[in-house]
Amino acid sequence: MDELFLDDLYEAAVVPELWPQVLRRFQEIARGAGAVLVAVTPTSNRWISSSSEFDQVVAAHFNRFPGNERTRRLLERRHAGFLRDIDILSDAEMASEPVYRDFLLPQGLGIGVATSIASPTGEAFILHAEREREEGHVEDKLIARFDLMRPHLARALSASVGDASA
Repeated sequence: MDELFLDDLYEAAVVPELWPQVLRRFQEIARGAGAVLVAVTPTSNRWISSSSEFDQVVAAHFNRFPGNERTRRLLERRHAGFLRDIDILSDAEMASEPVYRDFLLPQGLGIGVATSIASPTGEAFILHAEREREEGHVEDKLIARFDLMRPHLARALSASVGDASA
């Protein structure tokens, strides 16, 4: 487990301005092109991303493809761990799903790893790292590492929400 990441995670729970730093570290561990923390409600999505460049990707994703199948299936699974795109959609489904076909794949993206965590306030939080396709899918060993970090993420988000600062 990455102790520095965990320290930064708990610090961001108290000092929200540190979330982009935490997301950049998550992105690095995942060998991603970007990372995002999203708060999802039935009527809105709020997010913090790892960079201003990736913020543009996230904004375009949610503006062009609200309610997309990728996000819907991740939330629907209620999996107490991290999942990859290939865990929730087949290659054929990705090829026909508009968010992949028209947005992610043309940018060389579409290799994601994410978890969703339900909050006591009714929001669902998604922590997601997006890889470039040439990196390949996230390895099982890395999923296991992220799964060990997930309880810490849930506690940090609970503390952050409890402070009404996330």
